Amino acid sequence: MGSGIVEARAVGYMTGRALTTIRTASTQQTDIILGDSVTVLDPVTVVGEYRPYLSIVGYEQRRKNSTGHFLDTTDIHRSGATRFEEIFRMVPGIRVRPNGTGYMVEVGRGEGQILNPSAANYCPPAYFVDGVYLPLPPLQTATVPIVPSEVLAVEVYSNLISAPPQYQRRSATCGVILVWTKRGVPKNRPSH
Repeated sequence: MGSGIVEARAVGYMTGRALTTIRTASTQQTDIILGDSVTVLDPVTVVGEYRPYLSIVGYEQRRKNSTGHFLDTTDIHRSGATRFEEIFRMVPGIRVRPNGTGYMVEVGRGEGQILNPSAANYCPPAYFVDGVYLPLPPLQTATVPIVPSEVLAVEVYSNLISAPPQYQRRSATCGVILVWTKRGVPKNRPSH
């Protein structure tokens, strides 16, 4: 025995509710008025197209139409590199030189550093990681903080003119290296 709310539903109508008192051993009738009819819409089909991260950042298009040198995960794995700089041993025109405990990557163009005669032939490229410029300290063990297993793809441009316009910097006279990593892949994208 007691009060309660009775709810009624019907397809195409708003839900109706009525307050009623329930008594033992009795039958009673309660009127429930449903709201105005609502329009039931046809199902909506959403069609989307998955575009891989490397396609979104332009890597795939540049690989087809550019003069750069391109490496993907297969190439990087095949290189057997344990340090990031070792990946570039397979790239024509790039030298990887030991420098203390690390390596220096240089473009073999011989333009070099004008300010330091001891490094006259050293020509460091400009690095961009996931589209962001990564300045490295000059003439030090310029280790890029990436391990080869994180790399999805690499683009190497041996001079400033051959690099995509958005990655051309005056300081990049010795070439440009674009690195695309697993860290750069948007998290809300479906994985395939």
